[in-house]
Amino acid sequence: MIVHGFVLVAIALGLWMAQGAEAPDAGSTPSGATQVVRPPRFDPPGGVYASNLMVQLDGGGAEVRYTVDGSEPTRSSLLYTNPIPVVRTTRLRARAFTATASSPPVSQTYTLLDPALAGFDSNLPLLVLNTFGAELSAEVKVPVTVRFIKPAPNGRTRLTGAGDFDGLGMIRHRGFSSLRYPKKSFALETKTETGADLKVPILGLPEDADWVLYAPYPDKTLIRDVLAYEMSNAIGRYAPRTRFIELFLNPGADRLCPKHYMGVYVLVEKIKRSPYRVNIAPLRPEHSTEPAITGGYIFKKDHLEKIGIDDAPPLPRSRLAQASVLPSGPGGFPADPAGFDTHKSWPATQLMGFKPQAGRLVATTNGFVSAKGNAFFYVEPKPERITPAQRAWLSNYVNRFEAALYGPNFRDPTNGYAAFIDVDSFIDHHILVEATKNVDGFRFSTFFTKDRGGKLQLGPIWDWNLAFGNCRGKEGYLPAGWYWPQLDDYQYSWFRRLFEDPDFSQRYVDRWAQLRTNQLATEGILRRIDELATWLKEPADRNFKRWPILGEAVVPNYFVGSTYAEEIDWMKKWITTRLAWIDKQFPPVPSAALHTSTNGVTVTLTAPAAKIFYTTDGSDPRAPGGGVSPKAQLYQGPIQVSPGTRLMARLQQDTRWSAPAQLTLPEDARSGSGTR
Repeated sequence: MIVHGFVLVAIALGLWMAQGAEAPDAGSTPSGATQVVRPPRFDPPGGVYASNLMVQLDGGGAEVRYTVDGSEPTRSSLLYTNPIPVVRTTRLRARAFTATASSPPVSQTYTLLDPALAGFDSNLPLLVLNTFGAELSAEVKVPVTVRFIKPAPNGRTRLTGAGDFDGLGMIRHRGFSSLRYPKKSFALETKTETGADLKVPILGLPEDADWVLYAPYPDKTLIRDVLAYEMSNAIGRYAPRTRFIELFLNPGADRLCPKHYMGVYVLVEKIKRSPYRVNIAPLRPEHSTEPAITGGYIFKKDHLEKIGIDDAPPLPRSRLAQASVLPSGPGGFPADPAGFDTHKSWPATQLMGFKPQAGRLVATTNGFVSAKGNAFFYVEPKPERITPAQRAWLSNYVNRFEAALYGPNFRDPTNGYAAFIDVDSFIDHHILVEATKNVDGFRFSTFFTKDRGGKLQLGPIWDWNLAFGNCRGKEGYLPAGWYWPQLDDYQYSWFRRLFEDPDFSQRYVDRWAQLRTNQLATEGILRRIDELATWLKEPADRNFKRWPILGEAVVPNYFVGSTYAEEIDWMKKWITTRLAWIDKQFPPVPSAALHTSTNGVTVTLTAPAAKIFYTTDGSDPRAPGGGVSPKAQLYQGPIQVSPGTRLMARLQQDTRWSAPAQLTLPEDARSGSGTR
């Protein structure tokens, strides 16, 4: 059923009023009761039409006044007496009046088609926006009429097809560096007739009033953001849900025509607190003491304002902390040291706790700077709504975390960093950045959340169009090489120190191996790319006719394909090579095989030349801190096992350990391969 920008609810005596609307000009009846006047009804309703219309208004016996310029009808507006001719795109607003009262204003938008679009159809949903002459910018939101059109049962969507949402909104350009491109992204808010936020489900996505219309432009596959968000959700980390659409934007009141076609867009959930998005507790102004003040917060690291602040005092040398370089790689990162580039322009470990340069500071009205010099923006509560007490509490929490992280007992599970952060969320986020080599990762569009009573989490991910090889800078185009060593400690907050904890590092290795056997398996990712590319083949052709950039370099492209298929194929090869390269940076997992004979059941372990340690009770052969567990045995040959044996084995290579191989011996053990 179509959802309109105004919702009608039944009230007494069968009369109607607009839910959520401002109070009408209600008079009093002789009995003293408030008179309620129902809004006019439109016939036909708003929508997209191929020919001119005659629109009838029914005021239920009341006088109807209307406008065709979007202004609110008053008693002096045009009086409805006969059907209204509609010969161009029109927002028709109407209001019913009695002698003493009036209905809330209601409106319908009629978008008329140029004959050249009469036969247009797509396998994607369509979106038609009309701004009626309002100038779009990144600074000011302007009114817009909104119609999402869903596919018919045959899978095709026509402009004159059934609407999924038909109503009103506010819109502006969005983005930072992407504002340079001619194909703009938009922030869209759905609104009621009176301008209040209207939470609605759109194209199967859960209801909300805040949406993003993302415009893939330098990403000529059109799918990098969507693919990354799907990968995040697959590993259990919420990322915004998406829908591919094709967009028409009519800036005036002309008939909708081919020049209004804007190409393939992605409808994206905006990152915000919601039961369906970032599911954290609401934080209200009255929440000023613990436990209520402990959440929920959303804040981010992002492009900073060009102005600085003067209230960040310089820190004494005693509060400076320097990460060490362990043999296993910078900052203890648990990968092959040979996999680290020694390019002289790359930062090594950097001092933390310095007073940042002015260009690296966020205005205190919009965010805060931690004691170690990390600057963050408030997202929720918004800067204008977060209270001084909440600002102070959040800043203090981050400062306490940093003090624990850079303190002498940082590995202590009670008093160290783990008391403040959700460790697994940090590991998963790091894996997503490095697996895709997102060159905006860690430093821009990096969101953090803090629920009431919970720990700090890293995520959700956002803005992944410069991933999967789609950037010449930061060596993003190379499938080999780590991204993070190119960043200083300000850009790469906290991770160098986290990786100095060998147990954090091992947790990272184990998680990578686990994901590579399932959610991040190469075959599954490539299969999903093929599905998305097949789905977009037809719309992509129209998109690149509107924006003829195939075969042309768009900043910051490295690879330039002459066809859509070439762009897809190059990305698939890049991903295949990238994931395989990362696999090789960690010690290989031993393989385990069962063998039966007249002498019983044995297990053999194989791996490249290195020590293998194992246990048979399911415990970890690696001890906390990186040593060998007292229960572990060095593998020297086939292991005699009995039913119910739970074997865990790891390969030890220099100071590093592989992910575990695990095998539980079934009651009827037969020859076969173990799985990790």
